[in-house]
Amino acid sequence: EMVASDPSGDVRRRAEEALRQAPMTDDRAVRLTTQATNLQAPLDQRVASMRILQSSKQDIAPIAQSLAQAAQTAPDSETLLQYVQAFDDVNHADFKLPLVQVVQSEDPEVRLRAADALVDYRSDPTVTEWLQYLAESDPDARVREEAGRVYQEDRRGGNRSRRPN
Repeated sequence: EMVASDPSGDVRRRAEEALRQAPMTDDRAVRLTTQATNLQAPLDQRVASMRILQSSKQDIAPIAQSLAQAAQTAPDSETLLQYVQAFDDVNHADFKLPLVQVVQSEDPEVRLRAADALVDYRSDPTVTEWLQYLAESDPDARVREEAGRVYQEDRRGGNRSRRPN
């Protein structure tokens, strides 16, 4: 209840941490999975459920897929930033493609956060192409700097300054 409704972010985080420590029963895993995939539930509640499941070594693929699909229809930049933060916190393979799509956002703050979140996927050639493109061509200096930092951490050589597909 505290994770879902407490007005204090600190209290919500502490309650989530306490839930991560609790034993994972089959019934609890089912309830958390149901909550995490409920499109009517608040995003932060869905993400908290996913993180609790992941910390208990549960399979979160269906949840990750659900969140990745929901991110494609985010109604505004603020919501999209919440998805990017969730994807960055969890680092699941199903989040790579949505993050690559998000770096193409019109909002520079969204592109900045997505470039940072892509650090865990930079071994993928498509991701490194996008990071290089952003580092060289993004109109926002902060995005260029962050993409360049992430790109340089795993540079593979070769000059690919063209826009990725």
